[in-house]
Amino acid sequence: MEDCRNAIVSWARWGVANHAGFTYSDGPNRMEGINKPGQLPCICDCSAWVTYTYHWAGVNTDPNGQGYNGTGYTGTLLEHGTEITVDQVQPGDVIVYGPGTGEHAAVIVEAGPDPLTSSMGEQGDPNYVRVSQDGRQPQRYLRFDTQGTPHTAPQPAPPAPAKKWTGPNHLSVDQRLIAGNNLASPNGQYGFCVQGDGNVVLYNGNSPIWATNTRGHANVWLIVQQDGNVVLYDATNKPLWSTQTHGQNAQLSIQDDGNVVVYAAQHQATWSTQTQGK
Repeated sequence: MEDCRNAIVSWARWGVANHAGFTYSDGPNRMEGINKPGQLPCICDCSAWVTYTYHWAGVNTDPNGQGYNGTGYTGTLLEHGTEITVDQVQPGDVIVYGPGTGEHAAVIVEAGPDPLTSSMGEQGDPNYVRVSQDGRQPQRYLRFDTQGTPHTAPQPAPPAPAKKWTGPNHLSVDQRLIAGNNLASPNGQYGFCVQGDGNVVLYNGNSPIWATNTRGHANVWLIVQQDGNVVLYDATNKPLWSTQTHGQNAQLSIQDDGNVVVYAAQHQATWSTQTQGK
């Protein structure tokens, strides 16, 4: 037997490169890809994606402890994994976010103080997500037995061209940005998107570079208030996040340098994402 870590990571990256062939579902068909390595279209949710990467990579032991029988979830991953610290993380390890039996799981593809994951959390995934971009607490890193007969993923398809963002480049007082809509920098390189999962994410092309870390809320909306504060509300009008700014005639703008800035009167900057050049 050999260590299958490199094969796990190759499948995790393969999923990102081929995310257009995936459908997100937490229904009874969520693990139908067991014994179908690399077969598209593919249906799964977060814990099923973790399971696929291990099974397709040739790992003998199901990380859920279920013998790859098509069952398991974040709770079984927590039950059968050995918890480690972020300093001990290696590519091929797993993270589970959230309290109790967990809310979300992802595969680590790059270690470090802010690991990069291959995450299947919504339609359009798997995608690369930094742990800090998800943000849910607690964050439990897990290690599993990765011994088996390695089966590396097929060579990923060439990366898709960088997304060209379109849309308005600013939001003025009393204007709202609802879920599914975005601002776009004038050059089209950057997009500031209010997502259907409740997170507001700043993208450079296809890559996320900043987020409000507010996943888990439906029908959110962002508004520039008359007091100069930019606030994200949920469907019950509960504030989830804000820039904590004040000033008349405020405006939220996305710039060609990748920075999103709140400007008050006399073009005074009162807040920014500090992402210029990223």
